[in-house]
Order: sequence, then structure tokens, then C-alpha cells
Amino acid sequence: MTVQPVHHESRGLPSLDTVGDIRAALHEGFGFPDDASDFEADFARAIDGSAPDLADAARVVAVYKGHILLRQNPDLDAAIAEGVEAALAAKESAVDRP
Repeated sequence: MTVQPVHHESRGLPSLDTVGDIRAALHEGFGFPDDASDFEADFARAIDGSAPDLADAARVVAVYKGHILLRQNPDLDAAIAEGVEAALAAKESAVDRP
């Protein structure tokens, strides 16, 4: 079984300097599926309430910035395919053992 790579639309990576930049990039589809809505929920959870957790908000921003950078990495699909194929080979060799 061979894993087929996902073909990314070729487009330049937007600026990721502010929370607004990250939010816009996620809503434009630069992250993984559901990242835009997950970011909104995670960020709101961090800043809502009587004592907003700014460290947690910064962590949320960093995590989703990482998602964007990772998803736009042209080597991602090949790395995932290699890992899946290695796992399948290991599984097959384990099944073949008595």
C-alpha cells in the first residue's frame, strides 16, 4: 500500500507576525483542517474570564503558527508517507513472525 501525497496549492506564506496574521492565515486555509475554528476556541478560552492567561494565549498562538509552517512545508507529505510505509512494513513483518 502506497500513501498518495496531498497536492498543495502553490501560494506564498503570509506574514505570521501578529495574532491577526495567524487568524487570517488559518481562515484562508493555511493550517490543517479545522485549525481556524480550533484556534478561535483555544484562544478565546485562554483570554476569556476575569484573569486572562496571557502565557496560555501566547502558547496557543505559537502552536497554531507552527501548524501553518508545518502544513506549508513541501517535505511534509513525503515524511508522512515514509512514516506510514515504515509502520506498515513493521506491521507486516510482525504478522509474519510466529
